Amino acid sequence: MIMRTKLITFIFLFVGITLYGEARVVAAISSMKGNVQIREANKRKYNTAYKGQMIKTGDWVKTDKNVFVAIVFLDGSNVKIQSNTEIEIKSSRVTAKELKTQMYIAEGQAWSKVSQQGNGEFKIKTPTAVASVKGTEFDVEFDDLAESTTLTVLEGSVEFGNDLGSVLAGAMEGASASKDEVPTEYKVAQEDLPQWQNSTDPEWELQLSPDRTGKQPVNQPMKVSIQIINAKTKESDNSYNSEIQVSVDSDLLQVSNDGSTWSNNANVTIKDGKGTVHIKGGDEGKPSIVATAENSESIKL
Repeated sequence: MIMRTKLITFIFLFVGITLYGEARVVAAISSMKGNVQIREANKRKYNTAYKGQMIKTGDWVKTDKNVFVAIVFLDGSNVKIQSNTEIEIKSSRVTAKELKTQMYIAEGQAWSKVSQQGNGEFKIKTPTAVASVKGTEFDVEFDDLAESTTLTVLEGSVEFGNDLGSVLAGAMEGASASKDEVPTEYKVAQEDLPQWQNSTDPEWELQLSPDRTGKQPVNQPMKVSIQIINAKTKESDNSYNSEIQVSVDSDLLQVSNDGSTWSNNANVTIKDGKGTVHIKGGDEGKPSIVATAENSESIKL
């Protein structure tokens, strides 16, 4: 609760110093596991996301196998995105702490715990259904092959429907809607409630330490030490032996795993929990690197 409050406060501070016409930040990544991808509205390219990254209205978030991400909105609503999911996030502010949010699931699954909305609004759309809530806990899954949407309500109630009709599902109830079919409602047993949202915490975190700080000369390589941290104990984990991925967010910077071959991304070998990546700036600016690994939170430097 303390960490979530701090994150929401940080979002408000960030938005507060942005010009009103440009204040499009609506949420932030609160936790993640694996290589989460994000792309801005009207752009085709996905980039590696990182913990704490601000999400703007119109952004798309994508997860692959064994990859999860949790998002916290300005109104305190929490959303966890399942593996193999692609989702668009659109939101606008109604008041200082209330949002009109609409998420679109192109494929996959999302669990949501929505704050009481008041004058706000929270909807999740799929190609075959719409779920509308005012404050509740629920799960929505869209199967793109079957063209079917499934709703499971854990707490509260959700209005669920399409062009052919709608139902109001309460706690421990579910509903489904396929293309060209009226939504149907049914009871859900305790053992059939979704559980995946309780197992999305990463096992590791990444710690990046550059050998120099401050302004650096163009084309002069520098080293960044990498340390694997146990996400629960917050202590160094020297049992980790694998590769991590390091990428750049701008063509102003290049990375290398050995200091000889340079590109926009590199696979860096981690042995006994430690590794090194080389970075080099090709022009003036403030570029960043993002490091990510399987079962780990990504980090930006």
